[in-house]
Amino acid sequence: MSTYPDEALRARNLVWHYTTLESLQLILESGTLMATEVGYQNDPLEPDTAYEAIRLGLHKLAEQPSYGRFANSALHWQKEWRNHFGFIRGHSGRLTGTSRFIFCASTDPDNLYAWRTYAAGSRTGCAIGLDASVPLGLFSPANEAGVPNFSPWTTVEYDQEALVRIAVDTLKKVGDVWNREAARGDREAQAQEDAGIPESLVEYNDYAFGVLLSEFGEAIAEVTAVAKHSSFRDEHETRVTVSDGAFAVTFSPGRDGPRPRVRLTSTPAWGKVATKPMPLPIRAIVLAPNASSQASTTAHWLLHANDYPIDPVQVIDESGPEPILWEDPTQMIELYHSAHPYRDV
Repeated sequence: MSTYPDEALRARNLVWHYTTLESLQLILESGTLMATEVGYQNDPLEPDTAYEAIRLGLHKLAEQPSYGRFANSALHWQKEWRNHFGFIRGHSGRLTGTSRFIFCASTDPDNLYAWRTYAAGSRTGCAIGLDASVPLGLFSPANEAGVPNFSPWTTVEYDQEALVRIAVDTLKKVGDVWNREAARGDREAQAQEDAGIPESLVEYNDYAFGVLLSEFGEAIAEVTAVAKHSSFRDEHETRVTVSDGAFAVTFSPGRDGPRPRVRLTSTPAWGKVATKPMPLPIRAIVLAPNASSQASTTAHWLLHANDYPIDPVQVIDESGPEPILWEDPTQMIELYHSAHPYRDV
């Protein structure tokens, strides 16, 4: 086992999920990662942080003549959607229509804040290094007909001003579509009036309203996927966000009772639904600063028992005149130990 995470490890395209060896066992045996509904995350203000950035972004756009109509329409719709859930009615609509499931990781393989927070100061704490280039999808053994909406690994933004800029840039694209569709409806209404149809009988097709239902909703999801309160900036978080995935919900124990979650697994393309789990893109593991002396042995046992390579993989090269057997170390999962001094008292 390498002593500390080195620069070569930090340079790889890995993201780090902080947990414990007990949770690693469940992850390896199930072949899945658990994404938790946003209302059960450790930042209770997360939805409000995103919506405030969207609200401020719309107010900025409302000051621009080319986006004023769109921004005011979107502000009204957002208020109705948030306060009355738009077309979403009843308890089931409020649960599923606004749900988002988040799987969190860090870009830092040895983050003391994360060790304290997510490994609970445990002597079995570990950070699982996942290859961010490998697509993840939804594991749903009983239902493969659903179509979840996935936001692949996205770096979280903690600065409110930066979030507002992201919101403005994202909403401008929606505003361009809204303007085009609003102009289309206006042209059709004007053509009817020019044809002599009485104003009371003119049929106005509100194409722009459809943009608020679709593109604007997607923009909200895009902004909320990166928004988090500045108090959590030490996490260096990156995350996968799933919406429209409530059809695959499951539960796991939490401090305040069962938490709604969905399972993620490796898939051929981002956001696919899989009825069978596939091997996860685990490439390295870092053990916590106060990990027990036996933790590395336990981690090796867990990996080996679940068919994850802990030694160089033997490969037969048959490209030459005679087969050559060589060992490929690039596929093995390496273990490291945190460089932080830490005493759990």
